[in-house]
Amino acid sequence: MKKTAAMLISGVLMLSLCACGGTAEPDPVPTGTPAPITYTKDDGRLKMEETYNSNGLLFSTIIYEYDNKGRLVKQAEFGINDAPTGYKSFEYDKNGRKTLMTSFVAETDKDYSEEYRTSYEYDSDGNITKAVSTIDGKTVSVTAYEYKDGLLIDEKNYEGESFVASEYKYEYGADGHKTRCVRIDNMEGDTTENRYTYTSSGLLLADLSYGDDGKVISRTEHSYDANGNAVKLSVYNAKGGLISSTLNEYTYDDYGNIKRCAVTHSDGSKGTTTQYKWEYTKG
Repeated sequence: MKKTAAMLISGVLMLSLCACGGTAEPDPVPTGTPAPITYTKDDGRLKMEETYNSNGLLFSTIIYEYDNKGRLVKQAEFGINDAPTGYKSFEYDKNGRKTLMTSFVAETDKDYSEEYRTSYEYDSDGNITKAVSTIDGKTVSVTAYEYKDGLLIDEKNYEGESFVASEYKYEYGADGHKTRCVRIDNMEGDTTENRYTYTSSGLLLADLSYGDDGKVISRTEHSYDANGNAVKLSVYNAKGGLISSTLNEYTYDDYGNIKRCAVTHSDGSKGTTTQYKWEYTKG
């Protein structure tokens, strides 16, 4: 009956258009099946990390949650048998800059207590100038950052609000790559220096560590795969003897993001294996 009524109404409308000298509108042309969405590597958001020990035991899981602007808002952490160990929450200002990170520790499977929180301050260029960590409202550590021409040149780490426990001073080459770092340890009373060299594509190639006497303590060498991810890290002593070496073997998804990384040590023993799960979205 409803179908008959609809047909009658349609007929009346057609007659009215003809009587007024109008022309009936043609039916819309079907648009067909929407084109499939094509994603790139940068469209991926890391949703989960699962890390296994050399015996295949899952001992660490991290789950990431994002808001509708793609910003990380929660990082939940689990241990063996998926037992909750804690989580971190993140807050942002109107400019999308992280302003607060709060860390919680698991008391039971469902109950959490606040462990500490870190607030962040920025300069007019959007660089972090200060990170302040507090426990129960008391400042326990402060990291202050200083920049020149957009590059970090000084980093001071305070215990409490006044004692500088350590300080890092950075130098850069004309290409903007960090070439030197001097670490002043006021707790131990010593100073160390690291110097860096890079590949032609800007990847860290070697890191030489020097002691107070200016002599080399160790040398760390890096090598990479075609995707720019580190596949080998080797550490040598002052005489060039190998101290340790690790090899990373990667598996990638269709978009080029890592979905598995297996670590092997220089003696052939297996290290950890981490699996990564990604979510792809536009915008």
